[in-house]
Amino acid sequence: PVTDNQFVLQFGRLSAGSYTVQVTDVMGRQVLQQQINTSGENHVQKISLAKSVSKGVYLVKLLDATSNTAYSSKIVVQ
Repeated sequence: PVTDNQFVLQFGRLSAGSYTVQVTDVMGRQVLQQQINTSGENHVQKISLAKSVSKGVYLVKLLDATSNTAYSSKIVVQ
């Protein structure tokens, strides 16, 4: 569960580079898009959502430089 509108992405085996984090609600509306640069394996990135984001289930996608999905997961904002 996400509290304080923040969560952490941990990059296990992804190579260093530029990625895009997208967070969408269950209706497909985008609530966050953020560019991040990783330093390689085991990089940790804190993601902050706007305070206006409602409680509920959201889909988190990590897109690589060619817009392919490198990772996706669901989060619950409380």
